[in-house]
Amino acid sequence: MPHLYNVSDDDIDYQIRDRLSFCRFLGRDLEDKIPDAETIWLFQEQLTRHERHKTLFEHFDQQCEFELNMSLVLWQMSKAACIFE
Repeated sequence: MPHLYNVSDDDIDYQIRDRLSFCRFLGRDLEDKIPDAETIWLFQEQLTRHERHKTLFEHFDQQCEFELNMSLVLWQMSKAACIFE
């Protein structure tokens, strides 16, 4: 997330607590405990060291593509519904 939103590792824990969109993206509730910057950095290092970041980003890309496709389908359905009204 820090790279996606151009936020430093030291600032990401604050941003997660401050922004509802970050909490939703991470599947967190406002009352959930948020990891500190060091924990986030260590997690990133482990992902990179074990080359898990590639799998994670592939999954992320698939999810984004799915969401985009669903949005397009819903948009097309709403247009079709307007034609038949």
